[in-house]
Parts: sequence; structure tokens; C-alpha cells
Amino acid sequence: MSDNKRYHISCFGGIYDNKSITENEFLIIEDKSKKISKLLNEIDYYPLILMNCQEFNRYCETTLQQGDNDFININRLFSNLVNSFYMWISYNERHYATVFKKLKFGFYDTDFCYRFLYNIRTYTAHNSLPIKLITTDALKGKVDVLAKVSDLTAKDSGINGKFRDELLKMNVEKVNIYDVTADFVTAFKKWQIDLWNAIKPDLNNDIMAINRIIPLSTPWFVNTYIESSDHKDSVPIGHQIKYLADKSKLHNYNFLSCLSQNA
Repeated sequence: MSDNKRYHISCFGGIYDNKSITENEFLIIEDKSKKISKLLNEIDYYPLILMNCQEFNRYCETTLQQGDNDFININRLFSNLVNSFYMWISYNERHYATVFKKLKFGFYDTDFCYRFLYNIRTYTAHNSLPIKLITTDALKGKVDVLAKVSDLTAKDSGINGKFRDELLKMNVEKVNIYDVTADFVTAFKKWQIDLWNAIKPDLNNDIMAINRIIPLSTPWFVNTYIESSDHKDSVPIGHQIKYLADKSKLHNYNFLSCLSQNA
């Protein structure tokens, strides 16, 4: 790069406003900003999936109990859940391949609900909607949303061979998707925390690298941008850290704990 290029901090009202930084410092913050942006996107899948679970379960617990057996709507809501879960898997396989690869095999091997939702998406995409039966017990206030095992274990179902064998060994005619989904909510919350914990060491390093260039603890940091004379777009690092702090409160997981630990 030529010598006339300038890199500086922009933070209206802050003591670091218009402070020059080196090219290397700019590149460090630019790199960390991209990684934080990737994490912010990952975090947003978490409430998306939980909201889809809530909508599916609420429909089962209210509308179906009233005797409205709308198979299109129940399959639509279940498909929303399954597809959002698949998006979560695909995103993390691409952007957090190293840590997620180790975790996902553990999730798959340990939890039936992971195996079921993972495989049911393939079946749904290649065969038909999975929910074929709905039964209600008004006295007990219970709804059973059922998939036929014979459909899932057919040779052309498209599901994983080992999982097909597992379903056959269960020696049942139907799988209660409502119960599987209830188990999934609890399990998914644990999977997400396990993933964030695995991501956290690298995130801590990124946060502290930024903090060494410009302190994140100052009240005006939210207004901080990093500017370069040869870049059209500034780096909105202040807003990104603010969003990360907001999501920490929203999901009760402190993504910025390294700042207090190193205070």
C-alpha cells in the first residue's frame, strides 16, 4: 500500500475520535469484525429455531386439542422447525467446521431427536409430508402427532441406513413427533451452549485483540468505526460489539466475559 493512505478511529464524542492507527491495526480490527459478524449471524439461528418449536408445540396444544386436524398447517409448522434446524447445521458446518464437526457427531450419536430431525428432513424432501396421523385425548389434554414408521423405513425413504435399522429395532408402528420435538427443545439448548463454549476461546482472543487497540469498556465505544482512506465502507466495530452485548443479555450467555476477566 502507498504511504499516503490513512487509517483512523472515528467515534463521535469519544477521546479516541480521529486517532490514527497503523495499517496493521486496521487489518486486525477488520479481520475481527468479519469474525464477529459471522458469530452474530450464528447466534440468530438459536431464537429462530426455538420460536419454530414454540409455534409447533403451541399449535399442538391449542388448535389440535380443539379438534381442528389441519394436516397442512401442522406439517408446515413442523417443516419450518426441521428446515431451520438444518440451516443451523449447514451454517455451522461451513463457518465453524473444526469445532462443529467434533460436536455434531456427539449430538447425533447421543440424542435420538437429533437423528430423527436430521433424517426426517431427507424423507420430507424426497417422499411426502411426514405427519399422517393425529390423535387427541381431551380428558388428559394430550395430543399425539404421529409419523408412520413403515413410511420412514421404506427402502426408498432416503433416510440413513443405520437410522432406518434403529427405527425397525424399536418395534413400534408410529413415532410421536410431538414428544420428539419436546425432547429436542431441551437438547438443542444444550447443543447451542456446547457450540458457543467451543467457539469462545477464539472469540476471547479476537475481543482482546480489538481491546488492545481501542478499549471496549468506554461508554462511547458503540459509536466507534474504523476508517481507511482507500476503503469505501468503514468497519462498524462499535455497533457489532453492542449487538454482541445485547445478545448476551437476551440469551443469558456472556460472549464478552473476557473483558471482565481481564479488567
